[in-house]
This record gives sequence, structure tokens and C-alpha cells, in this order.
Amino acid sequence: MEKMKIKSRKHWYSYTMDIFLILLFVVVTAAFYYKTNEIAKIHPYFRIGILIFVIWMLYNAIRRIILKFRVEWTFENNTLTTKSGFLPWRRDLFKMDISQIYDAYYSKSFMGTLLGYGGLHIRRTDGVTSKASQSTMANHKKIISEINNCIAIYKKNGPTKSENLSSSKSLSDELKKLADLNKDGVISDDEFEKLKRKIIK
Repeated sequence: MEKMKIKSRKHWYSYTMDIFLILLFVVVTAAFYYKTNEIAKIHPYFRIGILIFVIWMLYNAIRRIILKFRVEWTFENNTLTTKSGFLPWRRDLFKMDISQIYDAYYSKSFMGTLLGYGGLHIRRTDGVTSKASQSTMANHKKIISEINNCIAIYKKNGPTKSENLSSSKSLSDELKKLADLNKDGVISDDEFEKLKRKIIK
């Protein structure tokens, strides 16, 4: 049965600090230049230095906003896809099948409880050695709930038919290779029987 597609992206709250900094620097810089135009004693290099500093801070704030906007977690058809980055050489795209996920959970702060956002956490093994996390995400409860539901179904029912077919296919391929080696005289009949029993087990 095909599962629904659930997306989680950065909550609007994660942008507020950067937007505030942009507005603050623009207003303060405009006020500084307006005032210093009337003061002849201000050195021009000092004014240029202030401008360069403000441009650098604005660049960093805008870059953080773009990076946050590009973060996206999607769960569809028992596969979790995480995306981040905006430059062609700095993009991250990672996919995890439900069989690779040990468990999923979300975390919340006081502000997160009030505004409706939380952190997403995925453990790929029994422990915290392989973990994927993302903070301040919207729709966090829904995506984590769906992932955990699918994990429970997977653990209860075991591998799907397609996974069973692929494993049986690989088994027959291995046996065929052994038979060819035996036919070509690379391995003896006894060795062939021993290796065959080992593979079937």
C-alpha cells in the first residue's frame, strides 16, 4: 500500500533573528550615514569600513535564511529523504529506507511548544552512533508519527515481498556462480557441495 507524502521544513520562527538583524543593520547604517554627512571630522576610511562590515553581516544573515529555506525532510513510500544546501557543490541529498531506521523522535523547547515547531531526530542503528537531526522544524509531530508507524509495521511483518525476491535472486546467482566454477574445474565436487550448503544456510 502506497504511503502518503509528508514534508517538514524550517518553521517561520527560525528566520526571525536573521530578519531582525537585517532590518537593524539597514536602519542603523542609514542613520549613521545620514548623521555623518553633516560631520566633516569623520574620516572617509572609517565610513567605508563601517559599510564593508555591514555588507558582510547582511551577506551572512541572507545566506543563513537561504540555507534554512532549502532544508526539507520528506517521508514517502517508506523512504525518508533529507535535503539541504543551495550551491551546486554544497548540496546534501540523503535517502533512508525504513529498514535502515532504528527509531525516530522529536524534541521541543518552551518556544517550540507555544509556536508549534520541534527538532527531528533519526537513529539509524541501536544507539546514537549514526544519527540525523534538524532543529526548528514545522510539521514535526506528523512526520515522526508516520515514520514510527511504518517502523512498527516493518518490524511486525518483516521484509516486503520485493526484498524477499531480491534476496532469493541473489542466492540463485551465487549458486549459479558456484555451479559454473565447478563445471570449469576451478572447484571440486566436494568443495561445491560444502559451499552450496554454506550459502543455503
